[in-house]
Amino acid sequence: MQNAITVENVSYVYGEGTPFRVLALDNVSLNVEMGKLTGIIGHTGSGKSTLLQMLNGLVKPDSGRILVGDDDIYSNKKLRREAAFRVGLVFQYPEYQLFEDTVRRDIAFGPKNMGLSDEEIEIRVREASAFVGLGEEILEKSPFDISGGQKRRVAIAGILAMKPDILVLDEPASGLDPIGRREIFGGLEKYRQATGTTMIIVSHSMEDMARYADDLVVFENGRVIMQGTKQEVFAREDELREIGLELPQITRLVRRLNKMGINISNDIYTVDEALEAIISTYGGGEK
Repeated sequence: MQNAITVENVSYVYGEGTPFRVLALDNVSLNVEMGKLTGIIGHTGSGKSTLLQMLNGLVKPDSGRILVGDDDIYSNKKLRREAAFRVGLVFQYPEYQLFEDTVRRDIAFGPKNMGLSDEEIEIRVREASAFVGLGEEILEKSPFDISGGQKRRVAIAGILAMKPDILVLDEPASGLDPIGRREIFGGLEKYRQATGTTMIIVSHSMEDMARYADDLVVFENGRVIMQGTKQEVFAREDELREIGLELPQITRLVRRLNKMGINISNDIYTVDEALEAIISTYGGGEK
């Protein structure tokens, strides 16, 4: 399958030549396949956010290459500028970047800067709002008069309205309650299914990664230490635990049940999968 993004031997240092020097990325290489949702996991400070900023032209690597499609985006200024539109980046707590007087204008800001017609901008605003679950009545409100969860959806809609080839999100559901998390991820999944957009999501929630990700990349101290399908990564439970990462709770429960003799598949990562396996194994008898 064709790669949407290829990262080749990328390194980056903060504060070079000072006492505060930090090696943020250390010879990182990874591939993101087109149309898939790739999850990036790892502890705070492991290099995840630095990499995300490189993907749309904000931070230039000290060494190595970043390809969007076949283009090395740091090979010239034009490609670096284009990366900002080809790769849509949603920062953690993006609602702090809202500034227009209405939700509609905030969502329209990116498309307007792309030089689109008013008619096309309005179409994109409505489509993006629908994907994230914002009703028409919200669009004329001030972004400062709506709930925290709605602000998060407005910020994400503003990036969706630009229709990037690749959508990159840093902890998109951080700080939200379970209902808010489901709404955010549900909207993103609906958008991906409808458009085929490649997505990269950083999250500390193994449950979210288990439910939505196709592939996983694990960072530790600025290096990629695992990458593969979520099944391949979650199979390395002992290695994950060594760096302080745990499997989803339901996976740990299922594996404990198996050790107790209640035999269902070990390769279960969501509650829905566990329910289906239990019904399939134990729920088929006559009452």
